[in-house]
Amino acid sequence: MRSHVDAILIGKNTALSDSPKLTTRLVPGKSSMKILIDPHLSVPLSNDFFKTPGRIIVYNYFSDSISGNIQLIKIKNDSNFLHNLLFDLHQK
Repeated sequence: MRSHVDAILIGKNTALSDSPKLTTRLVPGKSSMKILIDPHLSVPLSNDFFKTPGRIIVYNYFSDSISGNIQLIKIKNDSNFLHNLLFDLHQK
Protein backbone atom coordinates (compact mmCIF):
# COMPACT_ATOMS: atom_id res chain seq x y z
CA MET A 1 0.00 0.00 0.00
CA ARG A 2 2.84 2.44 0.79
CA SER A 3 4.01 2.44 -2.82
CA HIS A 4 0.55 3.73 -3.88
CA VAL A 5 0.33 6.81 -1.66
CA ASP A 6 2.11 10.17 -1.89
CA ALA A 7 2.90 10.47 1.80
CA ILE A 8 2.63 8.79 5.20
CA LEU A 9 2.01 10.95 8.28
CA ILE A 10 2.86 9.85 11.83
CA GLY A 11 3.13 11.57 15.19
CA LYS A 12 6.12 11.77 17.49
CA ASN A 13 4.82 9.06 19.83
CA THR A 14 4.69 6.53 16.98
CA ALA A 15 8.21 7.49 15.93
CA LEU A 16 9.52 7.18 19.49
CA SER A 17 7.79 3.90 20.36
CA ASP A 18 8.00 2.06 17.02
CA SER A 19 10.96 3.71 15.25
CA PRO A 20 9.33 2.94 11.86
CA LYS A 21 11.25 3.09 8.59
CA LEU A 22 8.04 3.38 6.50
CA THR A 23 9.66 1.93 3.39
CA THR A 24 8.29 -0.31 0.65
CA ARG A 25 10.82 -3.03 1.44
CA LEU A 26 8.43 -5.93 0.72
CA VAL A 27 7.07 -4.73 -2.64
CA PRO A 28 8.58 -2.97 -5.63
CA GLY A 29 7.98 0.76 -5.97
CA LYS A 30 9.18 4.01 -4.58
CA SER A 31 8.82 4.87 -0.92
CA SER A 32 6.36 7.60 -0.04
CA MET A 33 7.31 10.96 1.44
CA LYS A 34 7.39 10.68 5.23
CA ILE A 35 5.79 13.34 7.43
CA LEU A 36 6.31 13.63 11.17
CA ILE A 37 4.36 15.82 13.57
CA ASP A 38 6.89 16.58 16.29
CA PRO A 39 6.04 19.96 17.85
CA HIS A 40 8.98 19.99 20.28
CA LEU A 41 11.53 18.20 18.04
CA SER A 42 11.82 15.35 20.53
CA VAL A 43 12.51 12.52 18.07
CA PRO A 44 16.30 12.11 17.80
CA LEU A 45 17.97 11.96 14.38
CA SER A 46 19.28 8.51 15.39
CA ASN A 47 15.71 7.17 15.16
CA ASP A 48 15.19 4.69 12.27
CA PHE A 49 12.51 7.01 10.89
CA PHE A 50 15.32 9.34 9.70
CA LYS A 51 17.65 6.60 8.42
CA THR A 52 15.92 5.83 5.14
CA PRO A 53 16.16 7.63 1.81
CA GLY A 54 13.46 9.90 0.51
CA ARG A 55 11.94 13.18 1.50
CA ILE A 56 11.10 13.70 5.17
CA ILE A 57 9.11 16.65 6.51
CA VAL A 58 8.98 17.41 10.23
CA TYR A 59 6.33 19.88 11.41
CA ASN A 60 7.35 21.62 14.61
CA TYR A 61 7.01 24.82 16.68
CA PHE A 62 10.63 26.02 16.48
CA SER A 63 12.52 25.80 13.23
CA ASP A 64 12.42 26.13 9.44
CA SER A 65 15.43 24.48 7.82
CA ILE A 66 16.57 21.86 5.34
CA SER A 67 19.42 19.41 5.83
CA GLY A 68 19.82 16.70 3.21
CA ASN A 69 16.48 14.96 2.77
CA ILE A 70 15.00 16.35 6.01
CA GLN A 71 12.95 19.53 5.96
CA LEU A 72 11.82 21.17 9.19
CA ILE A 73 8.71 23.32 8.85
CA LYS A 74 7.72 25.66 11.64
CA ILE A 75 3.99 25.86 12.35
CA LYS A 76 2.60 28.43 14.79
CA ASN A 77 1.72 26.98 18.20
CA ASP A 78 -1.96 27.89 18.39
CA SER A 79 -5.41 26.36 18.08
CA ASN A 80 -5.03 26.29 14.28
CA PHE A 81 -1.93 24.05 14.29
CA LEU A 82 -3.59 21.12 12.52
CA HIS A 83 -5.41 23.36 10.05
CA ASN A 84 -2.15 25.17 9.21
CA LEU A 85 -0.28 21.87 8.83
CA LEU A 86 -2.90 20.45 6.46
CA PHE A 87 -3.00 23.70 4.49
CA ASP A 88 0.80 23.57 4.10
CA LEU A 89 0.67 19.93 2.97
CA HIS A 90 -2.00 20.75 0.42
CA GLN A 91 0.36 23.32 -1.11
CA LYS A 92 3.06 20.68 -1.65
